[in-house]
Amino acid sequence: MNQGIVAQVRRTQQRQLVLEAVQASQDHPTAAQIYQRVRRKYAGIAHATIYNALRWWVEQGVLREFTFGDAAARYDRNRERHDHAICTHCGRLMDVTIRLPKKILSTVRRRTGLEIASHHVQFLGLCAHCAPPKSGRSARH
Repeated sequence: MNQGIVAQVRRTQQRQLVLEAVQASQDHPTAAQIYQRVRRKYAGIAHATIYNALRWWVEQGVLREFTFGDAAARYDRNRERHDHAICTHCGRLMDVTIRLPKKILSTVRRRTGLEIASHHVQFLGLCAHCAPPKSGRSARH
């Protein structure tokens, strides 16, 4: 975590526990999942406190928030530019980094007039666990 940010912000125990829960995750947890994880250490924490702490860490630039369609927002500890592959059956969210050809970015600029500051690509489909086995191959578990 950026130490400059730490020095400038007021950290509460609840905020710290929320941050630790996301940083310790190997997934992209929802607020409900973070609530369950934090509750193990701080039984009296409220849902609203979780949402407020997440919003605060996102505003500080320490966590990233992603929304995918109608699904609950997910939180990501990885601040580096990366993309996501999402299973449309089980909701599994996987990090993937794809470098788009400059031609694609210039086409988007030309068609929209948008000066692109960043981009995020989402790949939707079935993960290896949820996809039906292909002939001669079984799904990985």
